[in-house]
Amino acid sequence: MLPYFDLIKPGSLAEALSIKANKSCTPVAGGTDLLVKIKQKKVAPGQVIDLSGLEELKQIKETGDGISIGALVTHTEIINNPLIQKYAPLLVEG
Repeated sequence: MLPYFDLIKPGSLAEALSIKANKSCTPVAGGTDLLVKIKQKKVAPGQVIDLSGLEELKQIKETGDGISIGALVTHTEIINNPLIQKYAPLLVEG
């Protein structure tokens, strides 16, 4: 049985960062690695921030300095993205 913990689902990246700055909590996107550690009793988080719904982390966009790839962008999205194909073809081939 899993231990009790609070699950926080922020509505924006700014909100997630604010929560993390003010609380001792564990951020997760998918949570697979955290779930394994909980089951092995290696960690017992009191609070978990679920980042999976944050659209800001699911974007690939061109910036003044290059390309920004959000932390929640999948490999398939990277491979199929026109910006990546144009400016970073080795990521597509790799």
